[in-house]
Formats: sequence, structure tokens, C-alpha cells
Amino acid sequence: METRNAHRVSVVHRGGEWRGTENECRPYEVWYSLEILCDPPPPLKVLAVQCAVQRSVAVEIPLSNPEAEPLELGVCLEGEDLEGDIRVRVPPRGSITYTVSFSPAVVGTTTASVIFQAELVREFWYQLNLLAQPSVLTTLPESRCELGKWTRLYLHLVNPTDQTLELGTVNSNPQHFTLELDTSRPLIVTPHSSTQVPVRFCPSTIGTVNQMAKVSFTCSQLEQWSFQLCGRGLAPGRMEALSVASAVGSHSSNIIPFRNPTDQSALLNISLTDEEPGQNSLSQSFISEKKVFCIPMKKTQGVRVSAGDSVEIPVVFAPDSMQLHQAWLLVQLEPFYHHPNLDTPLTPMQRNECVVVEDERIRLVRWVYPIHGIPEAPLKRSNPAVIKCEALSRVEERVEVVLTGCVPGSFVSDTVTPHSNSTSETSAGSRLAVEDFLCEVRYTSETEQNQMDSCVTLSPLDCHRDPQSGLVSLGLNLIFVPHKPGSCSALLAVQCVTGGLWTFPISLVATEPPVDDVISITAAGLNRTSSVGFRLTSQTRNPEPFTAGFLPGGDSDFQVCPSSGELLPVGSAGTLITISFTPSMYSRKHSAVLLVQTTNMHWTYDVKGTTPTYSPPAPRPPME
Repeated sequence: METRNAHRVSVVHRGGEWRGTENECRPYEVWYSLEILCDPPPPLKVLAVQCAVQRSVAVEIPLSNPEAEPLELGVCLEGEDLEGDIRVRVPPRGSITYTVSFSPAVVGTTTASVIFQAELVREFWYQLNLLAQPSVLTTLPESRCELGKWTRLYLHLVNPTDQTLELGTVNSNPQHFTLELDTSRPLIVTPHSSTQVPVRFCPSTIGTVNQMAKVSFTCSQLEQWSFQLCGRGLAPGRMEALSVASAVGSHSSNIIPFRNPTDQSALLNISLTDEEPGQNSLSQSFISEKKVFCIPMKKTQGVRVSAGDSVEIPVVFAPDSMQLHQAWLLVQLEPFYHHPNLDTPLTPMQRNECVVVEDERIRLVRWVYPIHGIPEAPLKRSNPAVIKCEALSRVEERVEVVLTGCVPGSFVSDTVTPHSNSTSETSAGSRLAVEDFLCEVRYTSETEQNQMDSCVTLSPLDCHRDPQSGLVSLGLNLIFVPHKPGSCSALLAVQCVTGGLWTFPISLVATEPPVDDVISITAAGLNRTSSVGFRLTSQTRNPEPFTAGFLPGGDSDFQVCPSSGELLPVGSAGTLITISFTPSMYSRKHSAVLLVQTTNMHWTYDVKGTTPTYSPPAPRPPME
């Protein structure tokens, strides 16, 4: 088998020489250094391979075996960005195709070799002339978004090289496609990693007119890496419902920011209606005579807004009864020049509510904001109801609240199954059922909510309306199962399906429970350590972090190990906790309280230590 490398060998010549009168023969050696240069045979074939960076192409090489025995070939790939099997087997008198993939990461021209070697045949190889071309343009699927909103898409960048890529960015249409990154500095992609570049698409018209972009990433290795983006603006649908709450007899407001999404100045007409928007009712504004909702703006018609500018629209809610109120805010933008021909399908709701089409051309666009007004009962200053329970215990109490101004739901059908004290007949003949009320406990902070949510269960039991005063009494069942000592203030919130909301202050108090166990340790002697261990689980299916320590006021001769760590889950052997006792004196009581706690659980142990009885030394006998 021929080789492709240079070799150095040594040649030794041994001989003899006769010298002296006694015909003495003296041996000698001569060393020669030979360098043998073995050039490879010419390639069987030269293959030209082209591929764009960040892509891959397969090169197929046919192999045949005319012999009756299988042919095992070792494969050597010389060159970067090549990948293939290092060994291949050709069956007797058969042929296969060997595939090597070329995945360039850097633009340029290189030469590579695919060398096949075996003991039974001479070495043969193929030469690959590799051309890595700049990355081809990647076209992403069309992004669709309603006018006035935005959507997000992602550009996936992969760096398969051993080099760090510092990418600059070029965006041909930043008005509609915004890269959510700092374009003032290069984007760094570390070797053999990938990153997602978020892009925000915000349409300025309905359709696809002028809503295409080319986003390119440039660097010395790749030259240019480009993506083709295209977007389609959709006619706006009904916007998400907004809620505003206020106490009866008072008022509150909600600010609705509206941005002119088009690229031209336009006029806004703002109106408020208490009728369901439709094709016939959008041409005028219907404001409730009760003035429950209003827009406190000096000018609501013909408000000029420049392209991309925003207007804050305040909506004031002033309820006069404990009944759900609903209105629709209409924001109309005209004239709308941007789409001469309507090539985007419209739903019946969009044609009825959101756009006006004349001769298949969009003349004006409207945004419809449903607004729900939720009245709240004024929070009276009163002492909160106190629910008290020992930690790790359970208490179940009936709580009764009085709902002033409650309006029964006339839509409650007579098919509601009556229960004892669970439904009430009003003087107007409408029915009120416990199913008409939603109850929950609201906490002052997210931390308290996370700690107490699993400890409190609240459900309505029965309701009754006083026919004389009209007051509704609602009975609630409250179950309190605290895991650890503590207290918190909260609000008991009751909401009726007709829209009223009542809140009542309550106080949840978890007192110290009895100790879980008493642990006694007998010392081996003064200043000598004795230990007792026990195992504890997390009481859940997952391990949980814990801390362990002694409460203040206990004896300092006790130590616990570990003081923190992770409790193993239920069903396991549990985590070993060891208490050590090293007394320093006799004739005193040794005690402490050990506290072990997780986020939601709490254990206490009375630890008592005893020392051996002190025996004074026997007196020495008098000396004679």
C-alpha cells in the first residue's frame, strides 16, 4: 500500500580492515541516512462541490468490490466542514455509495480529500474542490396581525463554527419590523451555539402593501446572512374587554391608550354607547341617560392624530347601583387611504362593526373596546372577623355576610333546583341562588397568597333576602388549615353574577401547635458529645429545601446538623437530622426547642438533655 508521507530510514554498512604486521583485522561500521518521499497517486476523480454557508450538501462517491471477500475500508477526511463515516464495508462483488456531507461555515474556496485505505488494496482518493458561497436568502412565512396590534416572530441563528461571530444588523423596514435587541452593538453568537432574535411586526395598513423587509446579519466569516420577512395587516376585530371597578356613589377611571397605527395623519372620532355595536348602531352614539360611563375630554370628534402618535382616552365609571354595567368605546379613524383594493377577507363581524367598505374599498376603520363596569360596596370601617387555628390543625367555621344593594339576577331560571335556605324568592318574583355568587379570599401581597392559598377553602352555603329591607345575607363555609404559625390580614370578596362586588376584612391567625415530639438525650459524660438522629420527609411528592435551628432561650449545649438542606419526598427514607448534646456542667436542666421548617410546613421538638449523676471522689485514708 502506498503512503502519502515522507519517511527517514537509516542504513548501516558493516565491514573489516586489515592493519599491522600481525595481519589484525579491525571491524568498522558506516551509517547512511535516507529520506524517502512517497507522493500520493493522482486522485481517481476531482469533484467540484458548491454550497451556501449555514446549509449542507451531500457528496456521493461510488465504491465497488470485485473480490469474493468483503472489503473493509478506512476513510480519512482531510479538510474542514466535512463529515462522514470513518469506516465503510463493501460486500463481495457488490457496490455501495459513500456519502460525505459538506456544511460550510465560512465563505471561501478550499480543497479537501476523501482517502480510502485498506490492507488488501492500494490507497485511492478523491479530490474535492469546495466552494462556500454566501448564505442564501431565507424567506419566513407570512406574519399576520390585526391593525393596531403587534405580533412577534423569531429569527433562528446557528453558529456551527469554532469562532465567535460578531454580527452587525441591517433592517430595510424598521417601521413595520422592529428587532428587539440593541442594534448599536454587535450581536455575539458564541461557537457551536444558537440564538433566537425576536422581531416585532406592527402593521400600518390592511393587506400587504409596503409591509415587507429584508433583515441581514453581517460579519467577516459569513459576509451576509439575510432573511426575507413579509407581513399582512388584518382588519381589527373586537378588542379585549376592559374592566373598571368603583364603589357605589363614587367614581373611578380607566385610561385607554390609542395609537394611530398608520403612516399618515388622520382624524379620530371617539364615542361611547351602551348598545351592542352592529351595522345599524355604529353610525351614532348612544350614551346612557344615567351617565354611568362618560369620556371627560374637551373634544371627542375630529381629533387629529399624527402618524404613530398616541392619544389617552379616559373612561369614567360612576355606578349608582350594585349591578353590572356594560358599554362599548368606539374609536373611528378616517380617512383611510392605505388600501385601495380589498384583497383581505373580512368576517361578518368585522364588516358590521369595524370597517366601512365602499366599492370593495375600505373607507374607514373602527376599534371597538367592550367595557365592563363592576360596582363595589363601600368598605365599611369595622373590626375584621378573626379566624384562629393551631398550626397543623383544621378549623371549619360558618361566616355570614350582609350584601347591601344586591340586585337579584332576573335571568336565573325557575329550573334551579331548590335547596333548603339555598334560594330566595324576592318581592319581584326573581330568584336568588348561591350559584349566583363567586367567593374568594384576596391577600395584600403575592407572598401571602402563595403561603395561604392552599390553607384556606371558601364556598357559599345559603342565601336569604329580607323582604322588608332588601338586604341579602349570604352564608359561607370557611375551612382554615394552616401549615405553620403566623397571621395575615385579607379581604373576603363576594361577587354576584349581576356585577356587584363586596369585600369584608378578615384576619387569619395560626397559633403555635403542640410540639411534634419530645427528644431525650443522655450525655456520656461532661464535655463529651452524645447524638440522636431522626428522619423527616417533605410531606409532598417532591423534595423541598428546609432550615433547622433552636429557638432563642434554649440551652447552648445542643447542636443540630444539618442546619439547612433538602427534605426528601414522601415515600423515601427521609432526610437524617442529628441533634448533638455536649454538657459543660452538672446539676442543671438542659432543654431547647428545635424548629424545622420548609416554605409551607413547620415542625417543633422539645429537646431534653440529662447528665450522669455526679459522684464526688472518695476521701483518702489518713497517713500513718
